[in-house]
Amino acid sequence: MSRRRSQQAPTKKHLARLEREQRQQRIIIYGTIAVVIIVVGLIVFGYLQANVLQPRRAVAEVNGTSISAQEFIERTRFERNNLVQQAVSNYQTLQFFGQEQTDLTSSILSNINQINFQLDPTSFGRQVLNQMVDEVLIQDEAEKRGITVTDQDVEDELQAQFGYFPEGTPPTPTSFPTAIPTSTLSAQQLELVTPVPTATEFPTATPDPNATPTEIPSITPTLEPTLTPTPYTAEAFQQNFQDTMQQFQEQLNISEPTIRSVIRAQLYRQKMLDEFAKDVPLTEEQVWARHILVADEETAQTVLDQLNAGADWTDLAAEYSTDTSNADNGGDLGWFTTGMMVPDFERVAFSLDVGQVSQPVQTQFGWHIIQVLGKEERSLSPSQYQQAVQTAFQTWLDSTRAAADIQTFDFWTEVVPQEPTIPAEILQAIGGG
Repeated sequence: MSRRRSQQAPTKKHLARLEREQRQQRIIIYGTIAVVIIVVGLIVFGYLQANVLQPRRAVAEVNGTSISAQEFIERTRFERNNLVQQAVSNYQTLQFFGQEQTDLTSSILSNINQINFQLDPTSFGRQVLNQMVDEVLIQDEAEKRGITVTDQDVEDELQAQFGYFPEGTPPTPTSFPTAIPTSTLSAQQLELVTPVPTATEFPTATPDPNATPTEIPSITPTLEPTLTPTPYTAEAFQQNFQDTMQQFQEQLNISEPTIRSVIRAQLYRQKMLDEFAKDVPLTEEQVWARHILVADEETAQTVLDQLNAGADWTDLAAEYSTDTSNADNGGDLGWFTTGMMVPDFERVAFSLDVGQVSQPVQTQFGWHIIQVLGKEERSLSPSQYQQAVQTAFQTWLDSTRAAADIQTFDFWTEVVPQEPTIPAEILQAIGGG
């Protein structure tokens, strides 16, 4: 006899429990999906922020032209690498000569420690950012003047820096214009000074601490201290170049466009210097003077009184002058142009007539008695001419920067690179790490 068990219909309570369980399962599934979406979103956002959004943010704007974080980061790495390679080269020189304490080794150690100090991320980053701002201003002005730097110009310069010259020989440097012959001394000058002194190019007694710095040297984009230029074909050059670019990319995360932008900025700067050179005269009024430098005004007045009484200048210079570089030569400073002496000294020297002796003049070095031995229009030496061009260019750049609309954003401090650095073993070896 079979028995059929009848199925009972689910109760409302049972149905409610099933519906509640299903709802909870859906909530768990949806919550899990939401969490996965959020996590993936955060990962994607973090990637985009680090690799897309952040590099595109501006660290500065110059008259509406933006400098991106990526440009700043790579440029700072490049400039840091240049300094690090200088330190490595200095250390190799130190190893060659040995570390026995000499003036040379002390100088090398000082150089390495100074470079290490310069590599402070914040101060170095600010220096690089200011340099990049200047480059925008220079390029803007160059283009206003119809001056351009083409891609071929950049390529030619890269080839030259790698020692590759398609024409077979390096271009011949432009010679400096022929100097105007030096004038002969007058009877008055011969009475003041005998024998005729050899005019020095730069005075050593009163250097001007505010003098315009010399031009930044050309940068060769290489991880090695120097490139060894050897005769090679275009194919060999390309291989050498690509190997170097690969090193920059893999070791420093610096791209080829950044290397080319550095070369382009250098060429714009040089072309603007050449433009300013057109307006710098090859001659300038110069003064030939001698001085007696003492520590205080009372001693200076004593020297002046003795000169007025007929004492010999050369004897007084040897007895009183604290400028040991020329005290035994009558305090002769040679010929100098404006900008080569400290302002107070220069102002008096250029106001005196030939043979005239000044009243005591105070500068940061002490008290001077100055006598002018000559004053005339003279040819600039090559170094004086280059300095004059640099001064004219820097004066323009300073005024242009002051008038420009420049905004720098503190964001740059968050992305400024701290590498590369001087190898720890070098710092430890010289006692600086």
